[in-house]
Amino acid sequence: MANLESNSIISNPNDYERLVRFVTREGADFALCLVQYRDPNIRDKIMNKLEFDAKQLGVLIKTLDFGELDHNANLLEEMQKGLVQENTQVKALSIKRLDLAIVDAMGNPRISPSIQGLNLARDQIPKAVPARVVLWLSEAACNALATNTTDFYDVIYSFYQFDDQEPPRMIQHYLDAQNWQNISLAQDIPKLKREVMLLKNTIETNVEISSHADALARIGQIEILLGESHTGLGRLEKAAELYRSLDQKTDEIHLFLQIGDFYNLQGQLETANTNFQKAKEIASQLQNSALIAESNDRLANVLFIQGKFDEALEIFEKQILPVFEALGDIRSVAVARGKIADILFSRGKLDEALEIHEKQALPVFEALGDILSVAVARGKIADILFSRGKLDEALEIHEKHELPIYESLGDVREATLTRSKIANILWHIGHQNKSIEIYRHDVLPVFLRLGDKRAILMSQYNFAQMLIARRKVEDFSEVLQLLRAAFKAADEMGIPEADEIMKTLQPLLPKELLEGLLNL
Repeated sequence: MANLESNSIISNPNDYERLVRFVTREGADFALCLVQYRDPNIRDKIMNKLEFDAKQLGVLIKTLDFGELDHNANLLEEMQKGLVQENTQVKALSIKRLDLAIVDAMGNPRISPSIQGLNLARDQIPKAVPARVVLWLSEAACNALATNTTDFYDVIYSFYQFDDQEPPRMIQHYLDAQNWQNISLAQDIPKLKREVMLLKNTIETNVEISSHADALARIGQIEILLGESHTGLGRLEKAAELYRSLDQKTDEIHLFLQIGDFYNLQGQLETANTNFQKAKEIASQLQNSALIAESNDRLANVLFIQGKFDEALEIFEKQILPVFEALGDIRSVAVARGKIADILFSRGKLDEALEIHEKQALPVFEALGDILSVAVARGKIADILFSRGKLDEALEIHEKHELPIYESLGDVREATLTRSKIANILWHIGHQNKSIEIYRHDVLPVFLRLGDKRAILMSQYNFAQMLIARRKVEDFSEVLQLLRAAFKAADEMGIPEADEIMKTLQPLLPKELLEGLLNL
């Protein structure tokens, strides 16, 4: 029987830790998590470990075994009863054997009155059950639940699968509904895993080193896509070594750029910078101006994130833009100009930035039929309009001309960034509760899943600011949790937002408590 660590199809060691965080998160607000399993022994093992770990953190999980209830029982009432325990506050419910009310012994749907009632009571659940709820279901029950109880299914907050089979249709339904990660990637998981098997066979049977390097690089890329980042990065680095031994410098450059891109998203800017510098050094040896410019582009992006706008601007204007202009690469020229506009925007030069996006970048992308770059450029224009106070115009661009493109392309990260901007605008025009819901359900959870540390910390900070402005006492603990996490990440990354976050934290706590909180 597979153990907990090897039984997760997502193959991400942080998934179980996130499940623990879900259960032990402060606050009594309702949130439903669905965990799929294949082997009941695996389910019980995870349940027991989860209950033990939560208890160590001071959180009691009460198990509600549906197998001990009447199948016609009012499940909502039973969940409420489960929260009542003498002298102890139950903060989380763990519900198992609900399969009995959803599928028969052969796995065919048989939605019982208890599940039908739960589906109809969807809108009552958040208020009636102020706790974290973990629902344990088999694959067949997950599929039946997704197909036949869509109202109840819509309140699912997060999803975990500890299973070694291919993802069922239920997962794809969830990903499609919640934009949890790249939908095309989710649908391609079985294909990607089969490709890995074939590539590993290539390594075992083909003695040619070049084939080994190509296979290792591709396996590494797939493993990173599937969440196995540590293993995948190791393979990319090994492939880079093989390319170096073969003197295949161009391939080596591309791998260093890929490795640097990953570390950049993870917020490890110095490590990202090191890999970009390696790529630039090799490109300089080859005297390949295009690859030198590409490496410089990555280095300038890191400087931009660090708030070093003057240095970044100088690289774009003197070392990147002239190269692409000389090469006649009109798309790269437009991209570089767009990034120059981003820097000007950050320095408060709104008119100059807007003119570049509208007249030098967007028309080029439209002429090339590059719809992704069109969406990016329009989004930048909307950002500038927002800064000028033209909120309705900015909102229309984000909702009608940017977000639909990202959704059609399956670009989950950019779609989520756009949703965060939409939420910010809605906040400013008076729709505060809607903004908070977008951040809580459609922005922060997605960035946590994608592992984009900068996007995570900025979402945490913006979300905390909204909760502070709402002025509800029950939000206080969540605000502190969000700000502390955001500050720690910003401080570790060495980016200017750390000071801004600290200034927000300082008025909330006495000095000695603030220091203790940050040192935890």
